[in-house]
Amino acid sequence: MQKIGFIGAGKVGISLGKFFKENGFSVSGYYSRSQSSSIEGAKFTGSVQYLSIKELVDASDIVFITTPDNALESTASFIASQCQGINAKKCFVHCSGALSIKDVFKSLMGFDNFSFASVHPMMAFSSKTQSYKELKDTFYTLESDEKSKSLILGIFEKLSVRFEIISSDVKSKYHLASVLCSNCVVGLFDFAKDLLKECSFSDESAKAALGKLFLVNAQNIAKKGTIEALTGPVLRGDDNTVLKHLNVLSDEDKLLYMLLSRKILKVAKAKNKDFDYTKIEKIINNNFE
Repeated sequence: MQKIGFIGAGKVGISLGKFFKENGFSVSGYYSRSQSSSIEGAKFTGSVQYLSIKELVDASDIVFITTPDNALESTASFIASQCQGINAKKCFVHCSGALSIKDVFKSLMGFDNFSFASVHPMMAFSSKTQSYKELKDTFYTLESDEKSKSLILGIFEKLSVRFEIISSDVKSKYHLASVLCSNCVVGLFDFAKDLLKECSFSDESAKAALGKLFLVNAQNIAKKGTIEALTGPVLRGDDNTVLKHLNVLSDEDKLLYMLLSRKILKVAKAKNKDFDYTKIEKIINNNFE
């Protein structure tokens, strides 16, 4: 059985290790600059703590590098300096959604016995010890060279997870899509919460009031799609309400509102193809002049 090792023992590395272990894969263990983290990862997955990258690579067939993005390339370069005498086949995998295998593994690509892939779980990892429970229902993307493709596809098949294969030239656009639905939503929620606090809501009550609305809407979008889930003044062509919204916003927030309204209008037109949205379009366009 292929042994999977991890360089980096943060939320992503420990969660993936536990997920693999619970689904019948062999986890060799962890190396981390923080020995306490690698000890934690090894203990949680019933594997081994390694004190050097070379030891972990020697003990593993598949090496996941789960460090922060800004340390991936330097970690790969260090591996290249340590692995001159390794003749066994090794597959190196990183988990960045934004970086390609060429960005990260260029220093290792001269090794004929090495292969490379990028596996990105499309989820936000919030906990070292709990996030693995969500990985079964998570969507994954794969970017790989030809040598590693069948190996990673075999892992996906055994895990029974949904995935898409993407090319290196779309990684930035792909990652942006993930950020828009994840990190940027946090900014929108905070924006809405601040508006309620200006209406005398406490921070806690604002969060409680918006939480249910947010969750139901997210569930509707995921279940029915954006067209069926869309409601609100732009969809109704309610130009008076849109103007009232604009009157209570700062110039910076007004720009954000109008940019989002343009996107919403596109969905609204797809939903109500015979509706006249001229007034709403005029308001949006006038506020960009």
